[in-house]
Amino acid sequence: MGFFSNIPLFFVVDLDYTYHILANDAEMFQAGAVMYGLGLVYYPIPLIQVAGSFGASNGLYSFENFDGNPKRTSVPVESTFSGLGFGYNISAALDLGKGKHGLQLGAKYSGASFPTKAGDGNLNGILGFVRYAYRNKNKRE
Repeated sequence: MGFFSNIPLFFVVDLDYTYHILANDAEMFQAGAVMYGLGLVYYPIPLIQVAGSFGASNGLYSFENFDGNPKRTSVPVESTFSGLGFGYNISAALDLGKGKHGLQLGAKYSGASFPTKAGDGNLNGILGFVRYAYRNKNKRE
């Protein structure tokens, strides 16, 4: 069971990466953010996992100008690390498997906010995931 006696609630350390590309015929903006923080995982029933975490984030962003030729491969005009910001992650999953090994199928909403030279940068998105989970499901005595 969980940390709190019979409540299936667990503390976790989370590392999450969010990445976006925005492009048109003349230019492309790429941004990625790493979020690292603390979170909680809760099992309302043994099959379903609900989790959330929050922490610090750093961003990496680059801007490319294609000079009117979108087929040309160019090196980034600017590639910069941001300052420290805030990140979060909320997820829900079906926890398939028994014992200590499981496969999780679910969806998550994650995001990050971090300062850039042009102002505050914000990344967020919803995506599905498949992940392996190792956990201790032994009953306490």
